[in-house]
Amino acid sequence: MTRQTRTLLLMALIATLAVVGLGALAGRYQRVLSSREPAVRAAPVAPRR
Repeated sequence: MTRQTRTLLLMALIATLAVVGLGALAGRYQRVLSSREPAVRAAPVAPRR
């Protein structure tokens, strides 16, 4: 395995971990927001024309 391939694999792994971490953070933040303001989330969105 060449050094370039190993670097690419390492970068891909780091990118995947970053995406997973960001997704978990976003999900937790969204849950906190929804639990804090249930009325805003439950309100039906009127279609704009």
